[in-house]
Amino acid sequence: MNHNVVILGSGPAGMSAAKALVAQGIHPTVIDENGKSGGQIYRQQPDNFTRTKKQLYGFDAKEAEQTLDEWQAIQPHVTYLPHHLVWNAAGNTLYLFDQQRPKYKELHWDSLIIANGATDRILPFSGWTLPGIYTLGAAQIALKNQGCVIGSEIVLAGNGPLLYLLAWQYLKAGANLKAILDYSGFMDQCKATTKLLHAPKVVYKGVYFLTELKRAGVKIVYNARLDSANGDKKVTGIHWHKEGESKASHYIECDSIAFGYGLRSETQIPDLLGCEFYYHEQYRDWLPKLDNQQTTVPGLYLAGDGSGIAGVYAAKLSGEKAANQILSSLNLPVSEHASSAIDKRLGHYTTFSYGLTKAFPFPTTWAANVSDDTVICRCENVTAGDIRATVHNKGAEEMNQLKAHCRSGMGRCQGRVCSTAIHELLAYETNKPIDAVGRIRSQSPLKPIPIIVEEELADEHH
Repeated sequence: MNHNVVILGSGPAGMSAAKALVAQGIHPTVIDENGKSGGQIYRQQPDNFTRTKKQLYGFDAKEAEQTLDEWQAIQPHVTYLPHHLVWNAAGNTLYLFDQQRPKYKELHWDSLIIANGATDRILPFSGWTLPGIYTLGAAQIALKNQGCVIGSEIVLAGNGPLLYLLAWQYLKAGANLKAILDYSGFMDQCKATTKLLHAPKVVYKGVYFLTELKRAGVKIVYNARLDSANGDKKVTGIHWHKEGESKASHYIECDSIAFGYGLRSETQIPDLLGCEFYYHEQYRDWLPKLDNQQTTVPGLYLAGDGSGIAGVYAAKLSGEKAANQILSSLNLPVSEHASSAIDKRLGHYTTFSYGLTKAFPFPTTWAANVSDDTVICRCENVTAGDIRATVHNKGAEEMNQLKAHCRSGMGRCQGRVCSTAIHELLAYETNKPIDAVGRIRSQSPLKPIPIIVEEELADEHH
């Protein structure tokens, strides 16, 4: 069959989609920026590392091993392109950079499943750009990929499930956790129980992590608010307060901090390809419109956390569902019973994901309280004060208008790190609803590309 199916991402969603397609005789091309499959949750260690699956994945060791074994089994029927960065997309073409050769490539697709996951959601505090301060996701990568922790006296902060998963993983690795500063309240998590129990296995893990952390004597503070980090050439401590207290009421000495407020979907490529977006109230984010995993662009599907944050089990199911949509479009057999079962289970995980937004609520008062000196866009060194001045002195009322005036979101990350914070601050300062200030338009290159790519492009066009 002359129909080129491409999958972007070889995490749980991408691997699940590939498996379903191969089962029906489709030979997909799978692209991944990383050198090995697995995504973040099943991230594999370098070849010369010898940690066991249990050490790497904990509770998820058996599932991780099974998923990765199934992936290896279909390799003869897949064109796998690791170390390939997608830096642009237009029409039915992906523009790739092979990071090993290095070489520029173009790849045509007839059907495309984007399963490139999510990234940390960041709300900055004063001093957060000091060396020794990481996102929660980066701290987890250090442990999973390189077998190291980020410091000798560590504070973990923010909220979301990753906060406690990472804390438990660091505890098991022998790290010295000075404190966990949870933005959420304990009652927030209790009140969300009904929705969370739609994924009982995940809830059990969370309770276990919390119990083990308390048993080990790790300090856990609820309703904690980060104020500022101390340090000159490196972080030396964190000022914080509890909700209702005055700022900087407390101080913890530390040499490293990891923080984040849940995850946000990676949606730059769907944006470049012309997908229609809508503002999702529960996720507090702009997401592509979907109908059974299909976007408003024919032949383009989303799966995994890139279509909404619901966890690894939902990611696998959505990957399979996206693959089934492609199979149906090609008049290949798809079990109605299996499809109905997938929809039913996805419904449970969607309810669970809404429960997470209640258990770990978004810091809605952040924009009102962030100090003027806090760097919001670190690529361009744009502070909260710069954004406020641009709004009130130049009349900026929309994300791209603000970007044009003060360069917020114009740097190397193209707003991947700072867009949430800019969005919140702009809405607050203009006194507009959060969905009324728009979103940053994605632009190529999505990530920095080496000079060799630019040279090859110049050669091709002259």
